[in-house]
Order: sequence, then C-alpha cells, then structure tokens
Amino acid sequence: MKDVPRIGRKFEVKDMPDGYVLNFLLPRKLAVRATPDAIARLEKEQKHADSNLEATREAVKKLAEELKANTITVTVEANDKGGLFRAVHAKEIAEAIRNAGHTVDEESIVIETPIKSLGEHTIVLAKGGAEASVGIIIAHS
Repeated sequence: MKDVPRIGRKFEVKDMPDGYVLNFLLPRKLAVRATPDAIARLEKEQKHADSNLEATREAVKKLAEELKANTITVTVEANDKGGLFRAVHAKEIAEAIRNAGHTVDEESIVIETPIKSLGEHTIVLAKGGAEASVGIIIAHS
C-alpha cells in the first residue's frame, strides 16, 4: 500500500514472514494480504497511478519550458556586496513563479545548495519522477 524502507515499494507483491506482516505491516496499513481480489485491485491502481504519473511528468516538462521562456525574478534584501541577509527558500520561489502566472507547489522545488547571493541561480522542479532545471534571478529589492 505504501513504500516501506528496506522492505518494498508501493505496488510490489512480496513474500514476507507472517509475524512481521501481522504485527507491523497490517496494523499500520502499510500492506494488505495478496489475495486474488487485492492483486487485481492493485494492478488497477497501478495503471491509474502510471497514467497520473505520466500526466505529471508532462506538466513538469511543460512548466519548465514556459519558465525558460520567461525570467523568474525573486527580490530580496541584500547588503552592498551582494550577500543576502538570509537564504532564499522554495516558498519564495514558488510565490514568484505564481506571480508570473504559473502554478507550482513549493514541494516540487528542489534547491540543491542554499541560495545566499544575488545573481542567476538554477533550481530543479521535481515531481512524479520528472525533473527539470530552471534558471531564476535573485535581485536586490
């Protein structure tokens, strides 16, 4: 039902010891017994999830192309040398992207290194297994 570290991923059918299943996985609703009905339901859910995943990937690619065509600028306070008083976070970048007329949630914005200086930086949009690099500009307010 859900990803379980070192055990298995969602939509996998695995053979597990009965004690572990009865005492850990089932009470926490992390898995269900592999009955024929449950397997059929699982396959149906996986097909639905795969189609949603493909739609999400296409949306991320489309958004990245649109953002590459437009310049996204985030204005922040900075000192005379171009150093920021605080790092720029995904929430501020998501707000700047929304102000430019695009929809994005801050969970899909990945900042590899903290942004602490003015200038052009690269962020990653990641959602549903799709990733796209996008350039943003951090400007002095």
